[in-house]
Amino acid sequence: MRIEAKVNTQLNNNMKPKATPTEAEYPNTSRPEVVLAGLIIMMNGYRNQACPHVADCVLKQLNCLASHAGADPLLRNLACELKSEWCALARIGEDTTPNQTQN
Repeated sequence: MRIEAKVNTQLNNNMKPKATPTEAEYPNTSRPEVVLAGLIIMMNGYRNQACPHVADCVLKQLNCLASHAGADPLLRNLACELKSEWCALARIGEDTTPNQTQN
């Protein structure tokens, strides 16, 4: 009987949900899935209305994902590759803004 109780206790402990490594190791950062969800929403918003400010926000999120220690290496590499494209989109508006120093 005692062996059965011990086995049942071990089985019950193994079935309890465990914290993801991201939550345990990085409690003050967003999970990579949350960052990715935000990226998808912002990219969709940019698709609907191209805006350098939105592209800049996408770029910041890509930087966050690229350096996120809890993100899968594939996601980090993809974010690094996409940064150059979004950097160009974020700079489109810089050349078209009015010059503030005109006399």
